[in-house]
Amino acid sequence: MTRYSPIALALLASCGYAADQTATGERVGQARQPLTHVITIQADGTFTPLGINIQSGDTVEWRLHSDEDAIVPIDWTGAWDPVACDNYKAYDATDPNEFTGPMPHAPSGVFSLSPATDDDALAPRPAGSCPDETSVTASRDDLDLCRGAGTPFTSMSSTFESDQITGVFIRLPWKLIHTGVGTFDFTVLDDQIDEAVANGKLYSLGFGAGKHGTPDWIFTAGVTELRFEDGGSHLEVGRCGSTMRLGSPSDHTYREHYNDMLEAVANHLKERNDRYRALAYIKPSGANLLTHENRLPKRCKTDEGCRCNTKTWSNAGYRPSALYGFYGQQFDVLASAFDGKAMSYALIQAGFPQVADSGAYALFDGSASDGVSILPTGTEQTVGVLNLGQLLHPADFVVTHNGLGPAPPAETCPNHDLHPVPLHPLGWYGASVTACPNKWALREGAQGQITGFQTNNANAVFDGVTLDATFDNLWDNSDGVYLEIYEQRLWEADDDVLDADDAVPRTLADWDARLDTRRPKPLTHSHTFTYTGDGDYQYLWYAHGNKCNAPGGSSKAYGVVAIIPPGD
Repeated sequence: MTRYSPIALALLASCGYAADQTATGERVGQARQPLTHVITIQADGTFTPLGINIQSGDTVEWRLHSDEDAIVPIDWTGAWDPVACDNYKAYDATDPNEFTGPMPHAPSGVFSLSPATDDDALAPRPAGSCPDETSVTASRDDLDLCRGAGTPFTSMSSTFESDQITGVFIRLPWKLIHTGVGTFDFTVLDDQIDEAVANGKLYSLGFGAGKHGTPDWIFTAGVTELRFEDGGSHLEVGRCGSTMRLGSPSDHTYREHYNDMLEAVANHLKERNDRYRALAYIKPSGANLLTHENRLPKRCKTDEGCRCNTKTWSNAGYRPSALYGFYGQQFDVLASAFDGKAMSYALIQAGFPQVADSGAYALFDGSASDGVSILPTGTEQTVGVLNLGQLLHPADFVVTHNGLGPAPPAETCPNHDLHPVPLHPLGWYGASVTACPNKWALREGAQGQITGFQTNNANAVFDGVTLDATFDNLWDNSDGVYLEIYEQRLWEADDDVLDADDAVPRTLADWDARLDTRRPKPLTHSHTFTYTGDGDYQYLWYAHGNKCNAPGGSSKAYGVVAIIPPGD
């Protein structure tokens, strides 16, 4: 008869199982083989059975009710019923009994984009009542969606609560959380992550430098200040473009500051296993123009009084080899700090200054400043970074193209309805049809990398019909597993059919589920346990990640695994 302490007996009785149970499949008189114990998660987040006895080396398999279920180990607080569901443990991949899960890796689905600047945050108001200095960006059900009326960098609560999406891409400026050397403010980050976790959603993270994100303090902490004027891809004749202060990715101190921030974020997330579990993608960034996207000021405008960016970059020591060093080092930091998670590189194909390793730079007409050097082509450095990521971290390196729009006329893309996309010579993928998915992302997919996309902005994907057509483009002409969409499109769509005239009308939730067929989310979670106790029974408590003592959940959405000491 197995021995139990009085507290354990009371616990096991409340859990609804017998103290002298024998595990299924065990044969008396023979050497015991490791067993698999099954626990079923109910719709309200409760576990059946609520408690289970195992021996070291046994496996526990949780069968999920939905792909939003989460098993989160917690510390026992001394009160048996109810357990404190929010007494989270730190995430520790080195612990043999770290059974937080399921741990998403490169998940599929639809992700909503958070506001990227401090004046883009959205908020719904009764029709006609948007505050002054805000604008109406969409309307629905006697409500106006007011741009600028929300909390800066914060998605609406309705976004996290939506049953139409898998998660949210949280886009924050580097300067918002990294307030000085070794000092950080995670307030906004935590608020957004906790909303995602509480609603069973995943989240991706990106921290932009550039015009809106580079911290001022780095220029008094060892980083050389570079001043630019750049209009991105929409430079107007007679205008110099946006003025900005940046650091160079070739500057080793700049790299150290940015990578310190990434490591600090990873360590902070791991302080709570529920937060770390829900991380879908971490986005490489830090070499930016206006957003988190991977591109730098690259225009060389020679009008009198305008700063020639490529010359400024060259004088600051920028070289393609330095760019590869910047990203190679960051990829290693991300793989180490965010272990078990995928990184998703935001591809802007012609995104870097045309400066040769000789130091020669491109003038506004495209010629080399020294008249003889061969400059990198517009996309050469982007391709070099993609090749580097694939070489260093093939299983964890995901490629996203930020700019997918509605599908072109049926079957005009060369790889239409070919899955997986076949590997062909560079330039074959719809090069003459600009509406086809980005050829560099398609090439990465054909080489075995996981790919995803982000929609064009609101002037190209402006309603449910064009959003549905963008999903069609992804589905028919790529192997992409997720699509990032603008928050206002989600708010407008709600649970309505996107294109009622389509042959197969679909809601966002339908598209989310369809993308899951390409990369299914797990509906089970398993862990093999090892006894690490001190001679007594080892109790490992856990709670449901978003239903324990939550609306729609249960006060008993928790459970315990009891490991019997060896020899008992």
